Amino acid sequence: DVAVRFTPSRAAGRVDVELRGLRDNVHEMEMSVMNAVAGSDLPSHWDLAAMGDEKAVLVELSRTSAEFREAEARVKESTPDATLVKASRVQNRALWFQFQQKKRAMMMESGRSPECIAAFHGTRARDPEVIWGAGSQGFDFRVSSPGYYGTGAYFAHEAAYSWMYRYRASGRTGLMFLATVAVGDAKDYGTATDVTLTRPPPRDDDSAALFDSVVAGPHSGSRMHVIYNCSQAYPELLLEIAKP
Repeated sequence: DVAVRFTPSRAAGRVDVELRGLRDNVHEMEMSVMNAVAGSDLPSHWDLAAMGDEKAVLVELSRTSAEFREAEARVKESTPDATLVKASRVQNRALWFQFQQKKRAMMMESGRSPECIAAFHGTRARDPEVIWGAGSQGFDFRVSSPGYYGTGAYFAHEAAYSWMYRYRASGRTGLMFLATVAVGDAKDYGTATDVTLTRPPPRDDDSAALFDSVVAGPHSGSRMHVIYNCSQAYPELLLEIAKP
């Protein structure tokens, strides 16, 4: 048995829940409460049955699904000789909520919904599960080396660019993410670079306010987007791609 105590909070719309009982029973009840509360805020196309009590799972997409076909079309825009072998949807509750919270903060700052784009990201030698798995910090650039625009998380508009940074799975296949990135109001550098950046640059008219991200290029045939906050992107799909 589990004892449940509800305590209204001073914060509007919030109720604190205290559960007491055997550890296993409490854990089961916690998951039920979390799923009930969070379920309405999760994407409607997520397969919640596939998650169960897991904090993060990969759900392989059917090759006939709209999600798979859209991803395949994006890949072939710049790599027509590539084959999308497999596409798996990332369902990570914590990362999704962090991403939504960051978008809400950006909206409060600007007064409008931030612009979001779909872009590719390769992990090179890092196992992609470090990014999508339970307990992950997402696209954590703090363990990466600086690039053209300093220390940030880099995303490419063209799959061909991220293919150069793919995680080599086996044989001729590689893994990369197709992510949703909240670029918001981005500073466009064109082909100029600034390797000293550790945050978005100040806005032209107010040094106290910063841009939300950086957009630049093309570099090696692709425009790129750089963010300096891990919560500003969500790894929507993990793609397995093969090239001859």
